[in-house]
Amino acid sequence: MIIDSHSHPFGPSGYEVDYGYPIPSRWDLPPDADKAVKPLLERHVRVMDRLGIDKRVYVPLPPQSNDLVAEAISQYADRFYGFGYVYASKDPDKMERELDEMGRAVKELGLKGFKMYNMYSGINMGDPLFRPIFEKCNELKVPIVLDCHIIARGFIPMDVAEEPEYHVSYAGLKGMRRDAHNPMRFVYSDVMDGLDDLVVVLVHFGGGLWFYKEWPGIHNDIRDKAFGVNWGGAPRERFEKFYYDTTHVAPLDTPYPPCPGGRPSMPEEWWFKLFIELAGEDRILFGTDSTFYPEVVEQRTWRELNLIKKLDVDEEVKEKILWKNAARIFHLDME
Repeated sequence: MIIDSHSHPFGPSGYEVDYGYPIPSRWDLPPDADKAVKPLLERHVRVMDRLGIDKRVYVPLPPQSNDLVAEAISQYADRFYGFGYVYASKDPDKMERELDEMGRAVKELGLKGFKMYNMYSGINMGDPLFRPIFEKCNELKVPIVLDCHIIARGFIPMDVAEEPEYHVSYAGLKGMRRDAHNPMRFVYSDVMDGLDDLVVVLVHFGGGLWFYKEWPGIHNDIRDKAFGVNWGGAPRERFEKFYYDTTHVAPLDTPYPPCPGGRPSMPEEWWFKLFIELAGEDRILFGTDSTFYPEVVEQRTWRELNLIKKLDVDEEVKEKILWKNAARIFHLDME
């Protein structure tokens, strides 16, 4: 059994819609925004069959509605599970409506959790606006999936008005930095505290956060200043809210700057074993971040699966990573 816990089976993504960031709420999107989204589940199924992937989780991005996701996966109910998308609104009334929508997505549409890309809402990880969203996920007992940037990248200002790859305007986000998606901000925030059933899945290996779990005393004056806190003495218990997926740090199978010699961004066996040791075998989910067009990353996914299958670890550990952890924390019916 293999469950891909993170895929994007749609295209075009909806970025063609004329809107910029931040997005104040789902009710501020154009009423016809969904029309730009074309679910591509049939193409994904063909690739899944070639790779031996049994099930995939449909993870949406703006402007896709929860209804669109539910309708799309209903056509392949034996192969796909769906997540909703959640918006953090600074308007209290719209935030309350969003929380109601989260309840509807789970209870009426049968979605299994939520994705949030907090930069699209113009907030940093650790912002108090996460608290009501986390409380709702805790109440519903569903996970929330969050994108992460590599912690080691530092604090690069978002000084560009447009992202060339997706043709979207970030003009409204000026003043924010790329470290808005640094999950270490959660470690120094109390927005997760007291939520016993909360599960937070950090994609792209959590940006490397798992490594700092075992190195909480790291100290760096620049980072201390950026966070407004003392980096040393990280509250270790807050790390226990986090799960991690194995999606790449780069969207495609291309050389990535941090890789010596411009090697592709796939981890090597020794690195993956360290990841298991430090993050914990019960907290890792296999995921591909499979693009809108799944054939693009098919070979890379094949190599990833073979790397995991050949790891010198117990077979039970491999099964946890490949499907058991996802089935458990997403509450998937595997019958």
